[in-house]
Amino acid sequence: MEIVIQLQAPELSAAILALAEAIRNQPATTAPPEPRKRRTKAEMEADAKAEMEAAQATTEAAQLPLPPAVIDFPATVVAAQEPAKVVMGSENVATPAKTEVPAPKAYSMLDVRDALKSVQADKGADFAVAILNRFGASKISGINPGYYARVISACKEV
Repeated sequence: MEIVIQLQAPELSAAILALAEAIRNQPATTAPPEPRKRRTKAEMEADAKAEMEAAQATTEAAQLPLPPAVIDFPATVVAAQEPAKVVMGSENVATPAKTEVPAPKAYSMLDVRDALKSVQADKGADFAVAILNRFGASKISGINPGYYARVISACKEV
């Protein structure tokens, strides 16, 4: 192979020629790249499982703040009491009894999907995505199951 260099500056020309000669005379020191090892299906599944566990641990460790428009209710809600009625001259005062309201329904991912579908049909995809983002998720499977009831109530508010 012939290299022809025509430069106006003789010092640059000499330096380039010396470099070309050094490259030509030097043995190759870099080894060819090793062929890429093909991963088995079991290895890929193990890696995917490890990534999912790490993501789940991160999600559980992060304390997600409550969305501003959703109220967090305890499992058993005690109904508000009405004030006691006092009759003049009566010594017996009627006090209302406490009534317990049943715990909220446990929702599944399918319930959340249906609620988000109805929001998408009524208001558009942007609203559904905004609700997902409010709960720190980009897709339904990214929502913490403990927040399903809150997501559904947010869908009903829209």
